[in-house]
Amino acid sequence: MPVWSDVEGWAAAAGGLLVGIGIVSLVATVLLLPTFIARLPADHFAGTTSTPPVRTLPHRVARLAKNGLGAGLFVVGVAMLVLPGQGLLTMVIGLALLDFPGKEKLERRLAQRPAVWRFLNAVRRRKGLAPFESAADL
Repeated sequence: MPVWSDVEGWAAAAGGLLVGIGIVSLVATVLLLPTFIARLPADHFAGTTSTPPVRTLPHRVARLAKNGLGAGLFVVGVAMLVLPGQGLLTMVIGLALLDFPGKEKLERRLAQRPAVWRFLNAVRRRKGLAPFESAADL
């Protein structure tokens, strides 16, 4: 059946692309995560920082691009749950790029899990930075 063979060919090509995206996202995460953690202020998870909205056109375009990339990575990550690739990791990266209500609260809850908290502060220690402050430290 020609229709089924077309679907199989598309699925094989899409699967290969998703595996490639999964490998790239894994390598990028391993290489860039320490840099991103080091760039966060020490009170990032304490709930005291708030950035005022910037309303310039370049900022809005960059924010739209960041959210578009985040949404795309999240969708690709969902697909990788059933196809080969780093599905959960890609979904987490996509969510980290998205802006949505309650994101900061969710980040704080996830970061203050003991294993994650130890990892974040270990990365900061290796970079010669002070550990993160928690809301309990303030």
